[in-house]
Amino acid sequence: MPNKEYLKLRGEIWYFCRRVPKRIGHLDRRKWVRQSLETRDRALAVKKARAANAELETFWDHLDAARASAAKSSEEAFRRICRAHGFSAKSAADLEAASELRELIARVETLISA
Repeated sequence: MPNKEYLKLRGEIWYFCRRVPKRIGHLDRRKWVRQSLETRDRALAVKKARAANAELETFWDHLDAARASAAKSSEEAFRRICRAHGFSAKSAADLEAASELRELIARVETLISA
């Protein structure tokens, strides 16, 4: 059964130890988060570990939100660049399926000259 308190006893001192979840691993490159709880009392360690975990979850949520915001900004910038060159934004799949070879050639020529 997993340790949901994320506690580990090293010597006489309790530590908060939590593996970085796969869903966030591309944003937080650490494999483990380890932090001394600076106590020998298990009950106090549980309270401190809960607080450390809540803080860590908030940090990960902010990382994920920042990534989503950056992705949205990149997509908006892509759309603006396309419009500036007189094209509508299209995915690679849409361009591949396009029956207008001239449009694809015009886009490539625009990229080359930019």
